[in-house]
Amino acid sequence: MNHHSFGSISDYLDCPHKLRCRREKVASTLQEIGQAGKVLHAFFEFYVRACLGAGAQTRLSLVPNLFEDAWNSCRHEAAEKGETFLSPRQRENLFEAAKAFADTHLIDVDAVAAVEDRLAVDASMRPVEWFDRSAWFRGVLDLLEFPEPTFARITDYKSGWKIEVDPLQMRVYAWLVFSLYPKVMRVECVLDYTRFNVQRSQEFNRDDHAGLDGEIRGLIARIDADTELLPTPGAACASCPYAGACTAAVVPLRRIGSDEDARREVENAAILERDLAAVKARIREWCELNGPVDHNGLVWGHHAQGGLGFKSAEAFLAATEQDGIERKLAMACLSVSGTKVKKLKDKKTGEFPPALQAAAVNKRSVKFGAKKSSGAVADETEQADGEEDAA
Repeated sequence: MNHHSFGSISDYLDCPHKLRCRREKVASTLQEIGQAGKVLHAFFEFYVRACLGAGAQTRLSLVPNLFEDAWNSCRHEAAEKGETFLSPRQRENLFEAAKAFADTHLIDVDAVAAVEDRLAVDASMRPVEWFDRSAWFRGVLDLLEFPEPTFARITDYKSGWKIEVDPLQMRVYAWLVFSLYPKVMRVECVLDYTRFNVQRSQEFNRDDHAGLDGEIRGLIARIDADTELLPTPGAACASCPYAGACTAAVVPLRRIGSDEDARREVENAAILERDLAAVKARIREWCELNGPVDHNGLVWGHHAQGGLGFKSAEAFLAATEQDGIERKLAMACLSVSGTKVKKLKDKKTGEFPPALQAAAVNKRSVKFGAKKSSGAVADETEQADGEEDAA
């Protein structure tokens, strides 16, 4: 029997073949990223346990030793698996991330109930051992706290470089806790992006449990019914860690004559972008070791871009005045960022104040291209077409 987890559901929703590769233990191209995550998660666990052992909110003096323990533990694990481990340079980067975590996090030792809590349940939601054959769903909670007897807080530490929120992860964790702790009436799920000390959270009530249970069981039933787990080329292709094992291939068409043809060409575009991303990654790796490649009129490598600019409009105008530049000419150089000016909108109405509303100009336009559908998870900082000018 296949067991399920948030990771397996997420993989399936990205692409069923991705889940198949996970189950068949296909080598991932994100091995180094995975190892870095393991080191930091081991440190987080060791650090929280050290705070609990001392009954203290912080244990900053122990950070170097705890990080060393985490690094060595993961290094030995990689050696046992025959995997190449991280470099000294990566070690330095991870140590800085570990120090940043300790500097910015206070551990509520009175509320902590479990650290790296490995939960496994059967299909009736009865707790079982992690490797029990009847284990139907498994999940690991980085930190489980009970600030109040009927209030649970789950924190999932994110050690990567993106602030990418998947609401499904929060729903899965809330569902698990409601199922295993009948007295809990309220659950807060926190995604903690430790490199930036940024937290995203969502709260659930006991009344949400039935809906969460139906949603997650429905997704699992859909996965169990899929016996082929075929590729579905799309938004996840460009960053797929199993691209080398993918069986999806481009099926060239002379023209688009139907909706089905159009969908096929969308899949073709996703496959080509996936393959192009892999080619660019190999060229970049070569250039980082050997320098630029000049071939057939193209120079691939790291090129300087940008130049001097001005972060402050006030400082820019003051400087132009000192240099004797006409105010009119200086003002013509200024633009208003559409992204930043949104902060001036009324939070209740979503509209600009009257004077700004009157001065605003409709600069909406249409640009053909591709972007993630509303069902896909997007980085909150991502802009589809770059930063737009409002004026």
